[in-house]
Amino acid sequence: PLESWEYEKDLLIGVLEEMGIDPDTPWRDLPEEAKEVIKHGHHPWPGIEAIFEELEQYRYKAHIRILLARYRAYTRCPVCNGLRFSREALSYKLLGKNIGEFYSMSIEEALDFLRENRTFFSRDRATETLYRELKDRLETLVKAGVGYLGLGRQSRSLSGGEMLRVALARALGNALKDTLYCLEEPTRGLHPSDVAGVLTVMEGLLKKGNTILTVTHDPYIIASSDQLLKLGPGAGKSGGELVYSGPPQPEILREYQELQGKARGVRRMEKRFGAFSKVLELRGVRCNNLKDITVRFPLHAITVVTGVSGSGKSSLVEEVLYRAVKRQLGEPVEAPGAFHSIEGHEAIECVVLVDQSKLTRTPRATVATYSGILEAIRPIFASLPEAKALGLKEGNFSFNSPRGRCPWCKGLGVEVLEMQFLPDVELPCPVCKGARLRPEICAISLRGVRFDQCLAMTVDEAYRFFKGEERVRERLALLRKLGLGHLTLDQRLNTLSGGEAQRLRLVKAFSSPPGQHTLYILDEPTRSLHPQEAELIVGACHELVNRGNATAVVVEHNPRFIVNAHWVIELGPFGGDRGGKLIFQGTPDELLESTSSMTSRFLRRDGDLVNAQVDRGTPVTKDQKVDTGYEIEIRGARHHNLKSIDLSIPRGRFVVITGPSGSGKSTLAFDIIHAEGERRYIECLPSYMRQFIKLYERPDVDEIVGLSPSVAIKQRKAASGP
Repeated sequence: PLESWEYEKDLLIGVLEEMGIDPDTPWRDLPEEAKEVIKHGHHPWPGIEAIFEELEQYRYKAHIRILLARYRAYTRCPVCNGLRFSREALSYKLLGKNIGEFYSMSIEEALDFLRENRTFFSRDRATETLYRELKDRLETLVKAGVGYLGLGRQSRSLSGGEMLRVALARALGNALKDTLYCLEEPTRGLHPSDVAGVLTVMEGLLKKGNTILTVTHDPYIIASSDQLLKLGPGAGKSGGELVYSGPPQPEILREYQELQGKARGVRRMEKRFGAFSKVLELRGVRCNNLKDITVRFPLHAITVVTGVSGSGKSSLVEEVLYRAVKRQLGEPVEAPGAFHSIEGHEAIECVVLVDQSKLTRTPRATVATYSGILEAIRPIFASLPEAKALGLKEGNFSFNSPRGRCPWCKGLGVEVLEMQFLPDVELPCPVCKGARLRPEICAISLRGVRFDQCLAMTVDEAYRFFKGEERVRERLALLRKLGLGHLTLDQRLNTLSGGEAQRLRLVKAFSSPPGQHTLYILDEPTRSLHPQEAELIVGACHELVNRGNATAVVVEHNPRFIVNAHWVIELGPFGGDRGGKLIFQGTPDELLESTSSMTSRFLRRDGDLVNAQVDRGTPVTKDQKVDTGYEIEIRGARHHNLKSIDLSIPRGRFVVITGPSGSGKSTLAFDIIHAEGERRYIECLPSYMRQFIKLYERPDVDEIVGLSPSVAIKQRKAASGP
């Protein structure tokens, strides 16, 4: 914390110099006397512990809590030894194990424990019932491919793919029937070998007469579906139309296979590299489940880190590589995971991490503010004679500044009417009419275009309008390059699709200061993207690296990304304690020849998706599926960008919605079908209960018939509670 507190920092340096100690001496090389002085103080230096004790008094302030979180670490409890149960609870044992020891098992170990003691649990009906329910849930988790997880593992440490499969297994364990399950990208972030587990759980849900509606781009999920709904043809205003409805035809499956880019016959991108002269090397990495591995990351190149879920990819890239490099640059960050040494980092001047965190929490954030385009546009309007005559500065041209935003709606552009038993209603601001700015700000015009009209332009329109303004066009060009030309500059971030938000993160990350050698660490940049959009990400990364001042390390499973990388690192062979080993590191061509790599098997698969057989156990036959004779009928869906579409979804079937990002997939699945199903259920509850439940807004649709109670399962990180 002393980096920002010059006074306290000077006190400490003065005390150390009096003791004859160089302030730049590493902590491990300091004598014990100096360490005691730093921790407990010596006049006039108060001590680092006293500083933190004082900060604890101001924990009610958000920025203080964030500051303290940087220096907080978890240590094992000395009382329970990490078991988290009281001594009284640990005193009771079942077959020689207390509840803490049982929680310490993995799911697979717990299932074996139950099976080995089957006779013991058959003593009476109550015990038999508990045994059967517990065994069924554990078996479902194993089938879903997460049997390596520990029963006592904290949910905040699970990846998005692991959380989704646990949620799917829980849904199957609830034994609901005639329910509509809406799934968002169920295989997002999963290695191809993990897809079989997800399909197994889906088959179990179908056998109980449920309907599954999933939004996905995965070709194997599409090939396994009963009906395919394809939206498009483009994104935003160019999307929202029903392009195809029917069974997955062979030509559609072959198209997806070609777009996914299987290794044989795949179109390779130009890759400029020879022998790797400079390499960043991590030695002896032992973080979490990693087994003392040594890995190399070539500089000025693209490295893809892949492997099955839970194999240690995030531990290696985020917890060790990112934190270690950031610390070497002298920037504050949490302590990196255990490793022996790092070499070759001296050439890196900046490190950028692009993960799956939310873009922003403020409702005033827009595409222009997040990408930095507004910062380039404001000086142009502030320099106009009309603006100077009114005394307007750059700060006036902002939604976030009281000097520029509408005083009535505070820059939101809408007025929210809170309803007690109905969903809240958003109406355009009666003062600014949705412009979100003061009238005098909106009136400033450039070549006949007012400031608010300029922000209402799409990225493509703004690129043509700001001809000659290179600073603006540079940011706009990057948005267009990643396929975001359809977005309007004033579009709120909370209205973006998952794929659009993912690419917007990359726009901000790729806009680093020129000249600095930057290490980009990207966490699955192609997730939620249509294969054609994933191609744009691959091309953008290559263009970035080819400039000569960037290195990219990408956690990815996309086949096209892997074969177009310069270097590939694969971890595995399984997840959890059975993973964490270095399976392969080398070029993509060497990967294709590897016999130990699981990724290589999928890349070399000649596979015709039409005839592909995914090993997912016994598939559900048409005789096993419940034919209700009913369909979910949707008429005149106009919500968001949907173009008044009509469609039918068969009950008791597996239905896939696909299409480009921003074409209306999530709008149809979640904002219309799921939201309306849940809204109708909630309206059946007593008014006293309804006041405690948030209602969804009524979707803009003429009619929905045949809805059943719905359950939405989305892939997201768990809350960070203990």
